[in-house]
Amino acid sequence: MSRYVVIWRHADAGDPLSGRDADFARPLSAVGRAQAAGVARWMASRLPSPLRVLSSPAPRARQTAAALASDALIEPLLEPDSSLDAYGQVLEQALTQSRDSIVLVGHQPFVGALARRLLGVGDGGLSVAKGSCWCFRSRSGGAWRLDAVMHPDFVEPVGR
Repeated sequence: MSRYVVIWRHADAGDPLSGRDADFARPLSAVGRAQAAGVARWMASRLPSPLRVLSSPAPRARQTAAALASDALIEPLLEPDSSLDAYGQVLEQALTQSRDSIVLVGHQPFVGALARRLLGVGDGGLSVAKGSCWCFRSRSGGAWRLDAVMHPDFVEPVGR
């Protein structure tokens, strides 16, 4: 059976704020709440259950994750000031501990760098839009195949 990993950037939370604490505490905007709900609905209709959803502790990421799973686990290593190595460590640990589909909800530049790593093109920057998710499926030999990229502008808005 294939395993799935989804790298999901938190949805829109407006512009960054000055000061680490103020920026960390930013919640989703109204646009972001709609983005998270739409992309979560899209994922829920396609990913096999059960899902193991891991989120940054930042409110904007927790709110994004909650649109998909009310029981999302808060992972401190996914915080906004983290590192690519920390994101990789969280993913490896989740894959070792669970056979579930894994969804990581986090921040740029780390979600883009982790997606690039899963693509097998090394480390470095890859732009991931707010609210977008990158869905990977396991292949033999520990490789990953990109199955889908979903931008929130391409899902049916909630309430339609």
